[in-house]
Amino acid sequence: MNAPDPPRLELNGVTVRYGGQTAIRDVTLRVNSGEVLAIVGPSGCGKSTLLGCLNRMTDLVEGAEVQGGIRLDGEEILSPSIDLQRLRRRA
Repeated sequence: MNAPDPPRLELNGVTVRYGGQTAIRDVTLRVNSGEVLAIVGPSGCGKSTLLGCLNRMTDLVEGAEVQGGIRLDGEEILSPSIDLQRLRRRA
């Protein structure tokens, strides 16, 4: 039996705070290659915050703190050594 393919995108316990105020808490999800993901919810529920984490735009917000892990194609994108321009050009 073949092992399942690794996920294309994986979030593990992602929490984002702005100046001590929690915007999203403990988000965990897995998106496999070829899957389509829709993020829906009411205004103010954290959709844009979550998307901002994926392309590291939260880095530009003073006082923003991101905890947890986000892996894209197996690479931890929250690592300080990641090339942000290369990350933002990826699919």
